[in-house]
Amino acid sequence: MENREYVWDLPVRAFHWLLATAFVTSYLTGDENDTIHAYSGYLILMLILIRVVWGLIGSRRARFNDFIRPPSQAFRYLKDLLSGKATRYVGHNPAGGWMAIMLLVSLLLSGVSGLK
Repeated sequence: MENREYVWDLPVRAFHWLLATAFVTSYLTGDENDTIHAYSGYLILMLILIRVVWGLIGSRRARFNDFIRPPSQAFRYLKDLLSGKATRYVGHNPAGGWMAIMLLVSLLLSGVSGLK
């Protein structure tokens, strides 16, 4: 039997699926059902708060310091990717780490802008 080692722990995997579900719910109910839309937005904001805490105290791969690298490394990674010689990473690569942060920030700003 093959031993599997998961990169992302259970809280991170649950966060990803719950966030995706809440986002799709918010998107689909934006003009149709204000109550469901609002509650899915609250869920998104709560999930982001939990993810920030877990990014500071969670398991190794969940911590921000494991995948947030200087922007210069992200640009170098993208350049190497285009030339076909990019280094492989377990977890997020330098560009993927910044993408994750930008996604969280954009969802946070979107959620905060919708608060009443």
